[in-house]
Amino acid sequence: MISDTSRYKTESENSVYGKNESAGSYLELKDTKLYYEVYGEGEPLFLLHGNSGSIQDFYQQIPVLSKHFKVIAVDTRGQGKSADTSKKDFTYTQFADDIKALANKLGMKKINIAGWSDGGITGLEFSIKYPENINKIIAIGANAFPEGVDERLISHMKNQLLVLKLENKPEKFNERRLVKIMLDEPHISKKDLSGIKNPVLVIAGERDVIKHDHTEMMAQQIPNSELKIYKDATHMIPFEHADQLNEDILRFLGK
Repeated sequence: MISDTSRYKTESENSVYGKNESAGSYLELKDTKLYYEVYGEGEPLFLLHGNSGSIQDFYQQIPVLSKHFKVIAVDTRGQGKSADTSKKDFTYTQFADDIKALANKLGMKKINIAGWSDGGITGLEFSIKYPENINKIIAIGANAFPEGVDERLISHMKNQLLVLKLENKPEKFNERRLVKIMLDEPHISKKDLSGIKNPVLVIAGERDVIKHDHTEMMAQQIPNSELKIYKDATHMIPFEHADQLNEDILRFLGK
């Protein structure tokens, strides 16, 4: 279920992505400085990473996708190079609002979103809240509510949160929020899913931490969706199945 991703982490850290000054900018918002990098030309495609990740997680996607799209890779608030000074819990709706603010700043009326894990959830929240501003969504290893995640991972996160609360270290406040959001959120109902009118490509691994029946339920509820289960894949699809994922994103977005 959990795979060794150390090789990919090293490769991603050695890539230019996530620290490319010529492509990077900040958007100042309330309580946050949102860091993002822009590559390529064409229709806008936002890439949103998973919990505790960063832009560099898409080091295998950006070079391929930016040949066809204007790729906007974003560090979610409180992660990567994006600061967050608030003392509030994070929410996926807030993350979606951040993406809307960034799209506005860049003068983009309609965007596509490819999101991995938390990023996929943010993409779904964006389409629920801003349906007129989204074209297509690719949700990779996303869940609609916390019960969609494997119990073993939930149990691990509960222990992690307990330890962080007991330690009560100010410097670990952000880490605590990032664990908490996965336990408390999202709250996307079946009715919300069936209200999504945009085309959605739902992707998960055969051995994902998102329960198989949960992924199937999401795809069934979203009227204009396509389901793709990657054979023998874990939750780490953008790392381990990069070529296939790039191909699927390009096909789904009509390139």
